[in-house]
Amino acid sequence: MARLSVDPRCRGRRLGGFLILVLRDHTYRLGRAVVFDRRAVALSSATMRGMTRKVLLDPADRAAFTAQRQRFDFQLLLRGFVHQVADSESLARAGRILDRLGYVVHELDGGGWQDEGGLHDALAAELSFPGYYGRNLDALDDMLGDVAEFTFGSDPASSGTAVLIDNYDQVHNLSPWLATTVADVFCRAARYAAVVGHPFLVLLRSDADLGSVGGIHVRREGVPPEE
Repeated sequence: MARLSVDPRCRGRRLGGFLILVLRDHTYRLGRAVVFDRRAVALSSATMRGMTRKVLLDPADRAAFTAQRQRFDFQLLLRGFVHQVADSESLARAGRILDRLGYVVHELDGGGWQDEGGLHDALAAELSFPGYYGRNLDALDDMLGDVAEFTFGSDPASSGTAVLIDNYDQVHNLSPWLATTVADVFCRAARYAAVVGHPFLVLLRSDADLGSVGGIHVRREGVPPEE
């Protein structure tokens, strides 16, 4: 097991309510700042070194891939990263299915968001963004890139990450441009996550026409019954 040491300059330091530690992996001698929220977080030495993740959907294993192609997440990822869902019950069912498939599932409700600040506050709380989060769209783009890299809001031991937002029409009511732009920011992060082997899905409960996100028109998806 790698020995991890705490930089004495940062011991016990807090930033915006978050405890900051700098951990050093003796194998690579690289310092890395890790932000912990107050929930229990366990870091293994494999995580610090960049643990090897198993390929989730592997066409090289033909027998397994035949079954994998039927999975709900595969069907969604095949068509894009950001999807609309018709109703709240279907959205909740999708969350349960993805949870059983091993995803980290983040569920939010946009119904109470009165302005863009409310959106940023909710995302920051749910995805464990650090206290220095700038609460604007450029900062959201940066933070979701860190989620893609398993810095926070995600788990390298999971199958992937899913963000589910109910009542997303409220964002569209605030600003159609904002609703489409936030979805586009999520799509860019999910595309980057796919490049680094991290399935990342976003499901939005919305009747609005969000147009093209990441070059793909946002589709309304059906959700299969639970087995």
